[in-house]
Amino acid sequence: MKVVHICSSLDGGAGLCAKRIILSTRKLGIDARAIVAYGEKSELTDVIKPIYPWSKNWLIRKFQVLRNMRRTWPYAETIFKRIDEEKAKNNSLVTFTSPITLYQHLVNHPWIQEADIIHLHWVGGFLDYESFFKIIDKPIIWTIHDENPGLGGFHYQMWKDNASESFKAFDAEMAMVKEKAYKNVNSMTLVALSSMMKGYFENNKLLSRFPCVTIHNGIEEKNFTPISKSCAREALNLSVDSVVFLFAAQYINEDRKGLNKLIEALELLKLPNTVLVCLGNYSNIPKTSLEIRCEGFVSNNRLQSLYYSVADYYVMPSNQEAFAQTPVEAMACGTPVVAFPCSGSHDLINQDNGVVCGDFTVEALIESIKLAMSRTYYPERIREDVINRFSYDKIAKQYLDLYHEVLGEKQ
Repeated sequence: MKVVHICSSLDGGAGLCAKRIILSTRKLGIDARAIVAYGEKSELTDVIKPIYPWSKNWLIRKFQVLRNMRRTWPYAETIFKRIDEEKAKNNSLVTFTSPITLYQHLVNHPWIQEADIIHLHWVGGFLDYESFFKIIDKPIIWTIHDENPGLGGFHYQMWKDNASESFKAFDAEMAMVKEKAYKNVNSMTLVALSSMMKGYFENNKLLSRFPCVTIHNGIEEKNFTPISKSCAREALNLSVDSVVFLFAAQYINEDRKGLNKLIEALELLKLPNTVLVCLGNYSNIPKTSLEIRCEGFVSNNRLQSLYYSVADYYVMPSNQEAFAQTPVEAMACGTPVVAFPCSGSHDLINQDNGVVCGDFTVEALIESIKLAMSRTYYPERIREDVINRFSYDKIAKQYLDLYHEVLGEKQ
């Protein structure tokens, strides 16, 4: 069976998940390969370039063919300026990608021509919806990592809700492009990373007609392993008496990730010997009376395991996720998790491995941290449970079953 995965890149959260699915399903005999827009070419990965080098001019020209040209043209003409304005307005890393891209030739790739199944992942700025869905007549599986396929250009509804009215109108124009493209699809199955995301797809205007299954992100158990807490703290120069909270995000200053709420909660708790360790890129270190250590972005799995193991609690106060990878990694290292009730939290967390907050407020976070600190957690049990439920051996088998199902094959 030949499966071609399409993803903007194999880096970042969604890209790494796609890469893990490729490698784990290959172990089960699937001929899985990836086509990306960014990255390094290899035996299993091909990198294709856009047809035209001047993306802004090409996008503007493409937008002229949209039905409501008079309304669309001013938005298209200033799209990049508007995105920058929205980012500044929301003090956030707002992502907006067009369904009209410079990769119309993607459908002609020989791997796609030979494939039995096309498996989509995070395709923002890569997939040209109109040409792709019009031509592809093979079964499509789409593992969706955010809300963008059900919106116009925004990747989360909360970003659209906070945008200006003119930018919302532009998003609506892009949604029309997607709606028209989806009408050409004969066979597509959506993969939701959590039960909450599945509900979103089933109630979304653009996506509700497609069947949907839930398959969670997995964990590479060999890459994330517990390290003795005393050894980890000695290595990172942290006192064994400290109460260590760990926070991680690709960009820790992004509002959606909730670091400011965590800092406020810990300041109000006034716990003695509290240390907040933050992993991720940052533009500035937040001002706080807490002892805070911003360690930068860490990509090495062994070093990540060291940080997960050093913490008493991993905290994820995110307003929006699909199914965050970091809590699973923390649990694989035996660390309990306190998380806001965003997508994936209820699927992952139970009373033996952490606490899901009642809502998205600082007050709820404080109560949940108190509850977590009142419980006794057993690192070995936390790791065993998360590996049993989310190992990639299990996740790969779920995808294999899905591949056979969409092809109408009996195993």
